[in-house]
Amino acid sequence: MTVRKAKEWFNHDPNREVYGFDITNGGVEFRNIRPLAKCHNCKGSGQIKGSECFTCHGTGYIEKVKKDVEESW
Repeated sequence: MTVRKAKEWFNHDPNREVYGFDITNGGVEFRNIRPLAKCHNCKGSGQIKGSECFTCHGTGYIEKVKKDVEESW
């Protein structure tokens, strides 16, 4: 996974979600929009003991795991 951009609301978060996305076509098109979660390993800082977090590769975010509808039955 490569997180190119993540948006986190600071004052008001209407849905309490953080999204990752790729910006293409000269910066006018968003692609691969997906929900992200703060990295559980580094607590969203991107670093562990001064080194880059190996779980999120320094971004502070990981992709949320989608639950399959069939699994919830």
